[in-house]
Amino acid sequence: MNISKELLERFISGECTEQERRLVLDWLSSQESVKIDFNEERIQESENRVRRLLAKSISKQSASKPGKRKLSSPWVFGIAASLALVAGLTFITFSNTGHTVYSTEAGTTKKIVLSDGSKVTLNALSTLTVTDNFGKETRNMRLTGEAFFEVAKDSLHPFVVKTGESKTQVLGTQFNLSAYEDEPTVLTLNEGKVSFSGQNNRSDTTFIVQPNEQVQVFDGLWTKREVMAQDYNLWIQKKLNFNQEAFSLIIKEIERFYDINILVEADAQGLLETTYSGQFDNPPLEILLEDLGFVLNFNYIKEGKTVKIHTPGTNP
Repeated sequence: MNISKELLERFISGECTEQERRLVLDWLSSQESVKIDFNEERIQESENRVRRLLAKSISKQSASKPGKRKLSSPWVFGIAASLALVAGLTFITFSNTGHTVYSTEAGTTKKIVLSDGSKVTLNALSTLTVTDNFGKETRNMRLTGEAFFEVAKDSLHPFVVKTGESKTQVLGTQFNLSAYEDEPTVLTLNEGKVSFSGQNNRSDTTFIVQPNEQVQVFDGLWTKREVMAQDYNLWIQKKLNFNQEAFSLIIKEIERFYDINILVEADAQGLLETTYSGQFDNPPLEILLEDLGFVLNFNYIKEGKTVKIHTPGTNP
């Protein structure tokens, strides 16, 4: 796997995409000198320390070997050694050193059966980090992205899912949880009962959620409403369901579903806040875009894996 200096610099500055972030973490975990296994309670602190160490290593390498190039063995050794020598630094690993990480790429989903019998379906571009003592002392995990949970009942060990803004605690139930970066965190309950609470100082609210209820939190602001819960896990069946969603969020769902990039031209920026409702059963991308374009009044041009959206009568 080739990782460029430019990508690492974007990772260090926090400017890379979620997909690029996971690519860097996966690359780091593959180095023999480095084992990545973020402590679940200090994952952000640990990742920030990784960024600082990478910055120092890149700075030293750049001073001795200027110029842009792919990271070769000396780069790998320098960065890995810098990380490995820091006392107390905890990382993310794919072995038995604390956590197991499950992840998906764009356009894919993954079904997981946990040791307690609970079932998890991961949506595209999602990561689930599960503690290795899961089911023995605790049933704790961390989610980035979206997943549908079918939780096995265990009154002695609450099932806890943490995201950047929320903590979901249950004993046994079915629910969908979406927590993509820079998007609202949304919990939708199918059956059972869930305690859904904040994870930071701006999100100290706690909701007890009942079946067919949905709670959403974004930047510390909470909303709760009644929904048809089954509509919010249709992605498991390769269906797209939009329920009065802003086009800006619909674009992100389409990008993950089809593994593409969508660019909205300046003349079509007004579409981003337009809301839309509709359901599609695994349609070809072109048919989906044609239908959306007809309703929302836009045209598009597809070039490879990039789609450019513009208003009729303009040239992108």
